[in-house]
Amino acid sequence: MNTVDIFLSLVKSELWQKSLPFELEMDDRLFQQVMIICQMQTVEGLVANSLIKNHIKLSRYNAAKTFATRVYITSENTTINNELQALCNLLSSHQIRFFVVKGQTLSVLYPHPECRTCGDIDFYVYPDSFDKALQIIENEWKVSIQNENEESEQHVCFTHNKVHFEMHFCLMKFASRRNQRVFDKMIAESALTNRLVGNVQVPVLEEELNLVYTFLHLYHHLIELGVGLRQFCDIAILMSRMEMDSNQKKRIIGILRQLGAIRPFHIIEVLLHQKLGLSDKKMLFPITSSDHKYKEFIMKIVFKRGNFGKFGRKNAVRSGWKYNLETFCTKIKHYGMLFSLSPRENLAYFLNVLPKRAISIMKA
Repeated sequence: MNTVDIFLSLVKSELWQKSLPFELEMDDRLFQQVMIICQMQTVEGLVANSLIKNHIKLSRYNAAKTFATRVYITSENTTINNELQALCNLLSSHQIRFFVVKGQTLSVLYPHPECRTCGDIDFYVYPDSFDKALQIIENEWKVSIQNENEESEQHVCFTHNKVHFEMHFCLMKFASRRNQRVFDKMIAESALTNRLVGNVQVPVLEEELNLVYTFLHLYHHLIELGVGLRQFCDIAILMSRMEMDSNQKKRIIGILRQLGAIRPFHIIEVLLHQKLGLSDKKMLFPITSSDHKYKEFIMKIVFKRGNFGKFGRKNAVRSGWKYNLETFCTKIKHYGMLFSLSPRENLAYFLNVLPKRAISIMKA
């Protein structure tokens, strides 16, 4: 059994609260290798808790490091949960129409929510409330809200108590204008539900659309520069907690069909089943022999590029013509290799987006 297999077994053990199917003793070298993968995939807390719960024998130093990792991530989750609750209380008190996506709204579904590595707080504010929300947050929280970059087409951002927030006016940016119209209409017409985080009911999208959006976010980053295993874990946990009966599956398939995304979703759910142990009963479709075509390429992206493409680059600085050229070439390769999974969106990317990016690189 190689290091990656051991790593995945530890993740699965934590996700599904099952003991490891084999005995494991980790020497310093193996521990360091596993923890490096954990950091790239942003699942340090899940693996740390798995090591503890499975009573894996570690050196004294590595055991202390494992406990320290869990304590740190637990503390980070407490901080970000408090900020999320404060945001919801603030916006709700002013009758702002909004909902929260990803992050802590998925974390609460995990067996041990405090062990999921947390990140930003992403929330969407409806158009009729957006300007009012901007003013309220700036005035009451005394923060400066700005575009993350001049070309931002999805959100503005701010930091409050050292927590980064992304306030979306566009939840998902598509290359295909048709996909954009369809998705925006779904968001505008979607019913909301609530998920309890701490002592606050946080508004979230209805289950089926929430699953599709969470998948689209993963797939977008996967095909652009790369995405980590944490996002795969999020979808696996979300699907495992849903009923996924015939009616719900039918509604999900209907949403995916409108966006031309049935095929890529199925490829991802196959990986969730084979790599993370998602029950086949929760899958939309049965596995066929043709589903293995993209498995190796996708997993290579995940383990090479890690969390949102932060790894596997020659240029560490995320600016300048060398970085832009490198990312441009990476995107061409990814979109080309995965073209047939979502041809409508990928063709629109090559026709509408890629030429603009090529021109910007030449100008730089």
